[in-house]
Amino acid sequence: MIAPVRVLRSMGEFAPGAERVPIGILVTIVAVGGLAQGLVMGMHDGRVLQALYSGIKVPLLLMATTAVCLPSLYVLHLCLGVHEDFVASCRATFVVQAVAAIFLAACTPLIALTYVSSDNYPLATTANGIVYLGAALTAHRVLATHYRPLIARARQHRTVLACWLVLYVLVAIQLAWTMRPFIGWPAVEPTLFRSEAWGNAYVHVIDTLRKLFRS
Repeated sequence: MIAPVRVLRSMGEFAPGAERVPIGILVTIVAVGGLAQGLVMGMHDGRVLQALYSGIKVPLLLMATTAVCLPSLYVLHLCLGVHEDFVASCRATFVVQAVAAIFLAACTPLIALTYVSSDNYPLATTANGIVYLGAALTAHRVLATHYRPLIARARQHRTVLACWLVLYVLVAIQLAWTMRPFIGWPAVEPTLFRSEAWGNAYVHVIDTLRKLFRS
């Protein structure tokens, strides 16, 4: 059985409680799956250069978010007295990233079909948003599977899981904002990063809401 299938089914070396964490295989899956989805996502309106940029940035986004959050995850394990389970939590985290990448890659034909069917930019962003939401929900289900035996052994892992989910989402949103564009605005030439890339996603959301309520 090939590695991506074993990852999706949490079998073999990717199962909860396995002796080792096959980081090399998981990173490769994230890199290939993220590259495939990024290439297609950035191809809207025939933007080949933007597709290349996005193909690089999608796997980088997945890996960077995990790398930023891991130190906090370790400290959380120490504070709650479950540091002996940190390796198991890392396995769950890395497997979840690979699951998300596989899901994203599997949905690339749907995104391509959307682009071919219409050049509507809001439709393109919505379609990609739905795909990423599906990847997040699928990954969460796999994460719950890996944390079930940990929670059965120590209830503190409920707190670990909740804090991890909140932290990961917050960091992922900010990193995605910083690394944009992924699809590219039709009226703007393809670019690796926007000139205002180092802004704050949450400040932008608050400002947008303020303008909405004032109008």
